[in-house]
Amino acid sequence: MPQTLKPLLLNTLGALGYLFCLLQWLWTVALFLPLILKSDFMKQFTHPPVAPTPVVSQPADMSPIGLVFVAAVAVVMILLTIYIVVKIPAVVGKTGSKLTHKATAVAFPVVTQHKKLPKKRRLQLTARLLLMTKLSFCLVPLGVLCLANTQTGDVTRDIALVIGAVTALFSLTLFGLQAVGARLLHVDYKQVW
Repeated sequence: MPQTLKPLLLNTLGALGYLFCLLQWLWTVALFLPLILKSDFMKQFTHPPVAPTPVVSQPADMSPIGLVFVAAVAVVMILLTIYIVVKIPAVVGKTGSKLTHKATAVAFPVVTQHKKLPKKRRLQLTARLLLMTKLSFCLVPLGVLCLANTQTGDVTRDIALVIGAVTALFSLTLFGLQAVGARLLHVDYKQVW
């Protein structure tokens, strides 16, 4: 396998792992959002709904210049949507990588108790800490879903747990495959998201 293809494959697995981890965090937050919005603190920011007065208007014929403008805006929006959909995994992967590498750098001196380690041992320990950081980022929202009462209006606790468990399983599997692949393909952890 070419040297440039190895990190690309591993970073794709990492980006997808971070994407599922992000979905898991968003799912956890979304389940608690109704409780947050119903709190007394949030009530001070909401106003009672005011019934709008209906406005009756007649549709006007559009000029050819208006149609061209609308078509141009539609094409730009479609292209922008495609660009965003393509860029999201890379942005999520790079951001998640920065977060996990920083957390690992902070935890490393604590784990080693500020002892000097040989280079090989330091690299192995850093790679393991990086994997443990990724796994903990996936397991924390799952633990919150298991321990907290997530019973909301339309979503039962079982559905909330299944969706949380599936997203956690996907992210854990992808991170595990990434770690095993990096070890088997001899790719440095600094090149891996």
